[in-house]
Amino acid sequence: MYKAGTAVEVLNLRGKLPKEVYLNALRLATILDGHYGEGRDVDNDDGGIILFVERSDDLDEIGRRYMRLDENRHESVHFVVCEGEDYVDVLFLTHNDFGINVFIPVSLAPETLLQEARRNPRMT
Repeated sequence: MYKAGTAVEVLNLRGKLPKEVYLNALRLATILDGHYGEGRDVDNDDGGIILFVERSDDLDEIGRRYMRLDENRHESVHFVVCEGEDYVDVLFLTHNDFGINVFIPVSLAPETLLQEARRNPRMT
């Protein structure tokens, strides 16, 4: 699993993620940097983090450290159409000024998230 909170951290993941996921994450991190600062402590200050699932074990780790992905506590879920395998981007707001975006390959995503993403007309 990869984790990033700032645009610089996302830039370090170039080539490790599908291009479409990378670009979406870079857009999100740039927004967070603009609102909360590039030098923030991404784990403890306001803003948020971006997680990238690589293996099914990552889902368990996210469940232990942050929140269970199969529960309906997310704000939004969207498909990210990629040249290879598509992903889902799930946004969780843990409080007013901290969000967690999780990018999950469709093959690993919980079925509840896939069902909701299919109902969402927006595809990125």
